[in-house]
Amino acid sequence: MSKHSATLEKEITDALWTLGREVESSSKGQWRCHVGENGKAPVDVRLDDEWLTCQFPVASPSTEDELWRTVERSKSLDGACKVIVEPHDSTFHIRQDIPVTEDADFSRVCRRALEAVISARRRYVKPNGDGEAARQAESVPADDSDNDSKTGGTDPSADASTLIAALKDACVEAGWLWSEREGSRPFVDLDIPEGSRRVDVDAIPGRGCRLSVSLARHKSLPGTCRSAVAVFLLTANAFVRFARAGVEEGEKGVEAFYEVWIDERPTAAVVGHALASLSVGYRLCEKELQVLGNETVARTLLEARGSFLKPGGRSPRKKVPARQG
Repeated sequence: MSKHSATLEKEITDALWTLGREVESSSKGQWRCHVGENGKAPVDVRLDDEWLTCQFPVASPSTEDELWRTVERSKSLDGACKVIVEPHDSTFHIRQDIPVTEDADFSRVCRRALEAVISARRRYVKPNGDGEAARQAESVPADDSDNDSKTGGTDPSADASTLIAALKDACVEAGWLWSEREGSRPFVDLDIPEGSRRVDVDAIPGRGCRLSVSLARHKSLPGTCRSAVAVFLLTANAFVRFARAGVEEGEKGVEAFYEVWIDERPTAAVVGHALASLSVGYRLCEKELQVLGNETVARTLLEARGSFLKPGGRSPRKKVPARQG
């Protein structure tokens, strides 16, 4: 093991002991810790190929409406957390992938990533009669905002223009084409086989920067198509690191998108990873999402993948093992 890897593994172990309990090192670069009330919720952590991955299982949706809401709710999760469907067994998880870069304070990045995962679990699990969600909220440590300026995090006092300027510098340094037009928000040109695609840029003081690319827009989606889009995006989330898929409904219809939130100060390395992830997500999903507005195509996808709903949910389709490769 290299000295650098050994240092990273020690910092992950220290962060896990701070935030969780019963930390287990299952193998090189892999851990499991337990969070929540009585330490019942296992969180698996992995350091692999310069990526820090945190993941834990969640219950599958009970109805087709809840399946759709699962995709909608992704954008409310902290950090880079997202809901995924594992393609090999159709189980639901919340996962977060964070790039490990040399120009970041890894100890702090690791701690913030783990805090985001714990917070995502609290947001995802609905309150119930025994007050489980409330107890989970109490188990999440408060973020040490006093250390933001010392450890390279986003300055909560920075205005949007300051964040945009930092993001622009990082994009240019990473070799991506930054564009600004008077009267409209800036964007980055994303290279795709057919030419380029616009990545919109937003900055929210206290939260960070958002990079997003539109995948498809439909005026409306019938129930079958919604289920197919949800299944497709949640499965795609398992293959795309850092970025997460989401959907939004508005006056113009239903839009599917991929986004990346950068809550640390933007650096060329992190922005490079973010844009590369958006490029992978776009190439993986764009054409398929365009045709999933057709009910025949949507039904074919659902018949091939089967239902992900818990027993008792509306599911007339026979479950078929997920195709591999």
